[in-house]
Amino acid sequence: EVSQLRTLCAELRETVEQQVMLTLWQVERQHEETVAKVERLLAEAPERLSRLEEGEVRLNVALTKLSAQEQKVQGCMERLDHVPTVSRMRSMWRGELHRR
Repeated sequence: EVSQLRTLCAELRETVEQQVMLTLWQVERQHEETVAKVERLLAEAPERLSRLEEGEVRLNVALTKLSAQEQKVQGCMERLDHVPTVSRMRSMWRGELHRR
């Protein structure tokens, strides 16, 4: 009976070592990899934030330029609205010719 218990304990120990310890080793390895990735990301964060802010500044400059161009186009459109049409120009020319 003691012999059987020893055998069972040995088998249990072997199972623990093979399965549980292997899983534990894999978890430790994954943990180390994850910690390394987090540290790398934390180290890169200031540079990425700087790039993001730089991009935001460039975007704001582009939006300001676009707004200025839109205002110019709007001004041109307003001036075009006041330009006489072809038919209006013809009648003006005809009126001018009849006066002479």
